This record gives sequence, structure tokens and C-alpha cells, in this order.
Amino acid sequence: IVITQESNDPVSWMNTGRQYERLNLKCRDLKIGCHPINAMIEENNFEKEAAKDLSLKGNMQMIIRVGYVEAYPEPVSKRRDLKDIIVR
Repeated sequence: IVITQESNDPVSWMNTGRQYERLNLKCRDLKIGCHPINAMIEENNFEKEAAKDLSLKGNMQMIIRVGYVEAYPEPVSKRRDLKDIIVR
């Protein structure tokens, strides 16, 4: 999966993060694992050539490898309760 944005600025980066989070939540329901593999975007000419080969419009922000999983592993660290994080 490739996420693109029209521009390459902090607002676009935040939007990319939001899209990635929504993708993760939906994939979890479908028992699909997501693994970001963005290092290749940093390689010389990869983004330009991939955008051309895939007919992408905009700036490539994220590349995500996906696949079905039988079960999700337990979290490595203890998760905080939402009541500890969300303040009204």
C-alpha cells in the first residue's frame, strides 16, 4: 500500500499519519498485519521511478507491506488505560 499527499509539509505528514492509523485499525478487524517499509523512499531515484511505474500522483509518503495473520501477538509493553490519557 502506498500513501501519497499533494504536498510534502508538516500538515501532509500529519494527514499521512491519520490515514495510516485508520488503515491499521481497519486491518486489525480483518486480521491483516501492517508493516511500514519507508526506508526505500530515501534511496536515490526510488520515489521518482516508483511513482512513474505505479502512475502515482503526489508525493509518496509511506509504503506499507500487508498480509494476513493468524493471531496478533500480545503487546510487548503494558498499555495505559485510556482514562489515564484522555483529559476532559
